[in-house]
Amino acid sequence: MLRKMLGPASWASVVLAIILSASVAAFAEDKKVESNKSKAVEKKETASGDASASRNEVEQLRNEVERLRAMVDALMKERAAATAHTANQSPAAEAVTAQQSETIQESKPQNPQEQEKPIPGRGKTDQGLYGTVAAGGQTSRYGRAVFGDSVRIGGYGSFRFETNNLNNLARVGDLPVARRNRNGFDIRRLVLTADVSPVERLRFYTEIEFERFGKLEIERAAIPENRGGASAIRGTRFIQELEGQDGSELKLEQFWAQYDLNKSIGIRGGIILPPVGRFNILHDDDYWDVPRRTLIDRDAPALPVKTAWSEAGLGLIGSKAIGQGFINYQFYVVNGVTLDYALEQTVAVRDDKAKIEFEPEIGFESGAVNGSRPASAVTWRLGLTPRVGNEIAFSGYHGKYTPRFLQTDAWINSIGVDGKLTLGNFETEGEFIYTKFGKMREVLSDLARNLVHDEAEDEFNETETEVEVGLKGPFTDHRHGFWVDLKYRWRPAWLKQSILGEGFSDPQLIPIVRYERVWYSRLLRELEFKGGAIENLEAEDLSQDRLTIGLTYRPISSVPVSFAYQYNNRRRGSTLIFPETIGLGRAADRSFSSFLIGIAFGF
Repeated sequence: MLRKMLGPASWASVVLAIILSASVAAFAEDKKVESNKSKAVEKKETASGDASASRNEVEQLRNEVERLRAMVDALMKERAAATAHTANQSPAAEAVTAQQSETIQESKPQNPQEQEKPIPGRGKTDQGLYGTVAAGGQTSRYGRAVFGDSVRIGGYGSFRFETNNLNNLARVGDLPVARRNRNGFDIRRLVLTADVSPVERLRFYTEIEFERFGKLEIERAAIPENRGGASAIRGTRFIQELEGQDGSELKLEQFWAQYDLNKSIGIRGGIILPPVGRFNILHDDDYWDVPRRTLIDRDAPALPVKTAWSEAGLGLIGSKAIGQGFINYQFYVVNGVTLDYALEQTVAVRDDKAKIEFEPEIGFESGAVNGSRPASAVTWRLGLTPRVGNEIAFSGYHGKYTPRFLQTDAWINSIGVDGKLTLGNFETEGEFIYTKFGKMREVLSDLARNLVHDEAEDEFNETETEVEVGLKGPFTDHRHGFWVDLKYRWRPAWLKQSILGEGFSDPQLIPIVRYERVWYSRLLRELEFKGGAIENLEAEDLSQDRLTIGLTYRPISSVPVSFAYQYNNRRRGSTLIFPETIGLGRAADRSFSSFLIGIAFGF
C-alpha cells in the first residue's frame, strides 16, 4: 500500500532519508566531547650570587666525581663476570632457557588479526565475508602498500584449459561442421584493484576487470570521393573499423567510497556488489578451488543477472560483536536490474542472396550508472559468524525491472541463504538462490504492443535485409538453484619435503567435490507477435545439474592450481540450460563431460 501511495522514486527517497538519519544518530552517539583544561605554570627564578665558589666547595665536587667513577668501575666488573658465566653454561641449561622463551611466546595471542598492525579505514566496519572466511583477511587480501599503508595496489587473475565432448552440429554439404566443443586455453580475466585509506575513517576502493580481453582496436576515417569519368560520382566516405576478440569485456566492477561513522557502522556509496547470496560478493577466482564459476551464479544464473553483478547505490555496512563472534550486515538502495537491449548484427554471405540481419536483443541487465534510471530497488544481507571460518547468512533483493517505455510495473524478488562450516581441515560451503519475476506474461504482452512486429524483411537486388526482435532474457516466471562444496585441506609431511613444498611455508593439496543444480520455470523459447498482439508463445521448464570432482594444489593461499572433471546432465526439458552458444543456441545434448586445468593468482 505504501509503495503505491509514494511511487518507486518517492519510496526510494524515503529509504535514503532513513539511512541518513540513522547515520547522523550513530555519529552523534560515537562523538565524545573532550574539554581542554589549562594548568597554571609556575615559574621559578633562581638567583645567582656574584661571589665565586670557595676552595672547599671545589674540593667537595672533586671528591664526588671520584666516588661516582669508582661505582661505575664496580658495575662494569660485575657485568663482565655475568657474561662469562653465561658463556660457560651447559647445553641443558641453554635448552631450558630456550624452552622458557617458547613458553612465553606461546602464551601470547596467536590470532593474526590481533597481532596485525591496524591499517587506516579497516576497522570492525569491514569485518564480514573477506575478514572471516576468505583466503586472506581484508587487511592483507590484495595489494602491496604504496606510500605507506594508506594506498594498496593489487588484483587477481586466472586462465584455464578446457576440453569437452559436446556434440557438434550435423554437416551440411561440404561445409565445415559448426562446433560447440572446446579444446583450448581461455584467459578468463584480469582484475586490477586500488584500495586507498587516506585517514582512519575514510576508504576508497576501485576494481577494473578485463575479461577475455586480448585487444581492442578502432580506426576511423572520412575520405573525399571523386571518381570522375562518365559517372562523375562525388561525395565522402565515412569508414569505421572495429577489431576485438570474442567474449571480451571491459568493466568497472566496483567503485565506491566509505565513511565510517564509528567502528561498527559506515556509509558506502558508488558502484557496489549487491550482497545476494555468497558468490556474488566473493567471486574472486583465487579464493575458489574449482576453475569454473557456479551454475546458479554465472552459467545458468538464478540471480537476476549473472555474476559479477554490480549496481550504483548508497547504503550502510557494519558489524556488531556478539559473544565470541559477531553479526555483519549490508543494506543498499540501488538503481536496480532492468530490461535493456543490445544490437546484434549478422552478415550472411550465401550462394543465393546475401543477408544482412539486425537483431535488438532484450534481456536483464544491471541498472544504468548515468543517472537516467531512478533508484527503484533495495538489497541487503545479514550474516552471523559464531567463530572465524563459520558463517550463516540471509540476503535479498526487491526492485522494479520494467523500463519507462512499458506501461506495466513489475518487480523482481530474490532471496538467498548461504553459509560455511569449518571442522578442522574439513570445510563445506554452499548457497541457495530463489528469484521471482512478477507479471511476466503482462510484460511480454506490453513488449509486443510497443514493438508491434517481431520481424520485418525487405529484398533489394541481391541483398536481403531482416530486422528481428530477440528476447534474450532469460525470461522465466521464476528460477532457483543451489550449490554445495565439500573439501579437505590436506597438509601431508611429504608435500613440504617435496619439490611442490620446498620454499613454501604452508603448501596444501585440496580434494574437492561440488554438486549444483538449477531450475528454470516456464523459460520463454519463442514469441511471435504481429500488429502489437501475441500470436504464439512457447515456454518450457528446464533443469540441469553438474557434478565436479577436483584436486587443487596451493603453494600459497592466493595461488590455486586446479584440476577438475565435470559432468553436466539435462534433468528436464529439450535442451541444456548451459552452454548457450551465440548463433547456435542451447545444446540438445542429454549430458556432456569436461576436463579443466586452471591457474589463478592474487597479488
